[in-house]
Amino acid sequence: MFNRKNYLFNLIIAIMMSSAILISGCASEDAMIDIPEAKEIENVTGTAGDDIAENDEAVPELIDPVGISTNYALALPRDMYDAEVHAAIVCPEVEYYEYTSSLPFEKYGALPGEEVHSGDVLIYSNTEAMDDSIEEIQEAINKADVEYLEYLSDAVVDLSDMKKDEYEASVAWAKIRDMEPESEDDPFYLRWTKMIMPAEGAYKRIKLQRERFEVSMKNREDEFNLDRNYQLTKLTRIDEKKSQALISSSSEGMVVGINFYEPGQNIVKGSECIVLGNVNNKQLKCEFVSKATISKAEEVYALINGKRYEVTYEVMEADEYKRIKARDSVVYSTFYIDDPANEIVLGDFGVIVVVNKSRKNTLCVPIDAVNHDENGDFVYIIDGEQSKRVSVMVGMKDGKYCEIIEGLNENDKIISSEEPIKTKSTKKLETGKVSHEFSTRGFLFYPSSEWLGNPAKTGTGYLKEICIERYQQVKAGDVVARVEVIPDKIEISKIERKIQRQQERLNDIIVRQSKKNTDEVEKEVTRAVREKTKTIDELMKQLEKLKKYSGVINIVAPYDGTITYVADLKEGDLISYKQGIVQIADVSRCFVLVEDKDGQLSYGNKAEVSFRDNSGRTSSIEGDVVTLNPYALDSEMKTGYALIALSSEDAAIVSQFGSIISDGGWWNRTMFNVAVEIRSMDNVVLVPKSAVKMVGKDTYVAVRTTDGDKYVSFVPGGSDSNNYWVAYGLEEGTEICLE
Repeated sequence: MFNRKNYLFNLIIAIMMSSAILISGCASEDAMIDIPEAKEIENVTGTAGDDIAENDEAVPELIDPVGISTNYALALPRDMYDAEVHAAIVCPEVEYYEYTSSLPFEKYGALPGEEVHSGDVLIYSNTEAMDDSIEEIQEAINKADVEYLEYLSDAVVDLSDMKKDEYEASVAWAKIRDMEPESEDDPFYLRWTKMIMPAEGAYKRIKLQRERFEVSMKNREDEFNLDRNYQLTKLTRIDEKKSQALISSSSEGMVVGINFYEPGQNIVKGSECIVLGNVNNKQLKCEFVSKATISKAEEVYALINGKRYEVTYEVMEADEYKRIKARDSVVYSTFYIDDPANEIVLGDFGVIVVVNKSRKNTLCVPIDAVNHDENGDFVYIIDGEQSKRVSVMVGMKDGKYCEIIEGLNENDKIISSEEPIKTKSTKKLETGKVSHEFSTRGFLFYPSSEWLGNPAKTGTGYLKEICIERYQQVKAGDVVARVEVIPDKIEISKIERKIQRQQERLNDIIVRQSKKNTDEVEKEVTRAVREKTKTIDELMKQLEKLKKYSGVINIVAPYDGTITYVADLKEGDLISYKQGIVQIADVSRCFVLVEDKDGQLSYGNKAEVSFRDNSGRTSSIEGDVVTLNPYALDSEMKTGYALIALSSEDAAIVSQFGSIISDGGWWNRTMFNVAVEIRSMDNVVLVPKSAVKMVGKDTYVAVRTTDGDKYVSFVPGGSDSNNYWVAYGLEEGTEICLE
């Protein structure tokens, strides 16, 4: 006999189940009673629909379904939480230095991985033009000094002669004046007047000549001092400008980033060019986490190699956020780490765990069991063979469960479509390590290189010999080239004649000095000897400078290095002053450069550099990443490349080998294979990926308990090809179900 009441009840259940959210994965501690297969429900529904149409009877409204046969779940206590993780890198506190001059770049004073102290030069600008100006001004000053000393030494002698003549004329005049007769009637008076007038005139004439000469000496001295002070002022201004060409450290630290410049490159003044890191002040850098998120969170901490560390959030004001966002597009947050035992290493990978809110041991039901209409939220509970609607107040939700604040009791049976956990075996969770490998090609990079050329400032230089070949290893002091210099014999002869003439004058003055003179004349003669001696000394310096560069000059390597370039010159070619002959790179300051557009590498990472030796065998050496992850850098310093430092011994080896060698001057590149372990997290709980169920963005694993198997959510911090590692929600030793 057709039971219309049971038919309507089953119809309602079928409709409810077809519209419920079906959760894939193993997510409940369900009990199960008989329920028709989905196909059977569809058949019943279709038949019933036909029957209703045929009988055309009104369907009564039923509030509480009865006579049910379906899945159910128990309302049980669970831990609920809303948590998130943010990948982070341990970085040092950084300080940026800007390019301070408008001069071209010359060389780095310090490179990544090198420790510096306050006052150390970080970057040199090219001051060659200013150095030439300084040299020209100094030569002009020296030349003027010599000319003035020559003039002064002669003038002092002439002045002493004038003073001597003046003294003798004054004595002669005084004698005649003392002979003046007592009366004009004296017969001698007329004769006396004829004698006194010439004597007085001679004295006044000599005195006036001496006074005029002293005025001319004073004018020459003023002119000399005025011109000299002007030249010195020019030197001071150039020195001040030159001082701006040096970017010096204002504190102690480690170079952790540079912008890549070539010698002679023009750089915009004010551009960020080098970064220092305070390795004693470690920070965690991660993608931006808002102040509101942190202030509302129940818990915020860092997880590094399985250990929890307390952190302090650095607040970023809204204006600063907007400024950085406009400049860099991506904003990063800073967390200071509490690490009293100094266990954390720069470059360590970690996560910032933010627990927004959590509920411990709170009553929950599967989320698909909760319904909603105009009267609010409700569930169907099973009471024997009957079911009834119960209004509930819900709280937290995740992808699979919903917290029930009011309306249910523990172990109430709730109608749910959740499928039972199918367990084949179990496994206890263990701790282990998760990491990834960054593999790429790297190239030798010599940021510290220079041209060695003709050092002769005077004379004419010719290439005598180039003693090395490109890519050859050299030691400090090794001869790399020879230049033959022919001095300027005409200029040397001029200086030698000047010295001879000045020496003759000095001898004359010394002879005069040996004679009896008045005190005033003696002082002048002594001064003349002193000034003439200075003149000769200055001329001797000029002569020494002209003779310094003569014959064959050896050009030697200033340090152990690699010859990266040899100029296209042949024996006998004319070589001008400073003209480059060979380029040498400091092998102790050699790096392997790798492209890292996504910022995978960070300061402190270990890298394996592989290469082929002359026999074709593959060898490898270890290096250190010495540039910061982009998380910690401004946009101006994000080059898209990372540097791996090698020891000087290893650099000398690898610079001879590789798979590809290409031209490139100071950029000379040799290709290698590079492998770096990244995002490494040790001593963390590992969960096999095969045991994990994903519901939306939430992850669950079936856990075996004394009350049965149930799904537990956890927050993964990351994964490798086989496992997730647990950032929050599961502990070591937990027994999980494997399906």
